[in-house]
Amino acid sequence: MTFKPMTYLVSFTLFVLIFTALGAYVGYGRIADQLLTQAFLDAAPLQVQVRPDPQGPALGWDERVALPQGGFARVVAGPGVPAVSIEEVDAAGTRTQAAAGIPLAAREHADDLRVDRNGRYLYARILTAAKVKAEETTWICKYDLKRRRLVRRTSVNPILLPAPFRP
Repeated sequence: MTFKPMTYLVSFTLFVLIFTALGAYVGYGRIADQLLTQAFLDAAPLQVQVRPDPQGPALGWDERVALPQGGFARVVAGPGVPAVSIEEVDAAGTRTQAAAGIPLAAREHADDLRVDRNGRYLYARILTAAKVKAEETTWICKYDLKRRRLVRRTSVNPILLPAPFRP
């Protein structure tokens, strides 16, 4: 048996390349989540409405957002609404096109809605309620108002975000 340094060199090189690629893949996901969180924080919040509810005051949104291509998007969210509803409306308020919006599960509710400065993206902070506080999950969703589709939804650490408004 003879010593073959080339075999060890190739094996070590492949080992380094595989773990570098794996680290880059995992790191890219974390960087993308951080960029989404920063974009959410830079966006302007929509006007929140406090509505009376038997279990206490509830937050709701019903606002028109100007679109960059003209027209408006009507954003509606609140208790009892199964999704963050987004409809395209004209200047008179007549609905021209309905969009899918951001679907919510039974235990989810919107905590904060924001729109970027250009009016292109809608950001939603969504809380998945749980019986134990430690099991609650905070999501940030990015919705493209121009293409009318959900671009990204990611779970974030709530410590990175400001405390949600509670009436």
